[in-house]
Amino acid sequence: MEREEIYGLAICKYENSKNVYRFSCDKNWETVQDGIYNDIENAINLLPDQYRNVEANWHSREPG
Repeated sequence: MEREEIYGLAICKYENSKNVYRFSCDKNWETVQDGIYNDIENAINLLPDQYRNVEANWHSREPG
């Protein structure tokens, strides 16, 4: 089985949801894996080990 290369991570919160979702994405920003978290801080702090030593540039964007 070929392993998908992760290009980026996205954290989203849907309207009317108390949870946030972290998506691991390929180079075309297609979802490879996802997870559900109580808040943004947990989604960032509970990153898998392979992302711990990678520099991240998180961006915020309000829906619009």
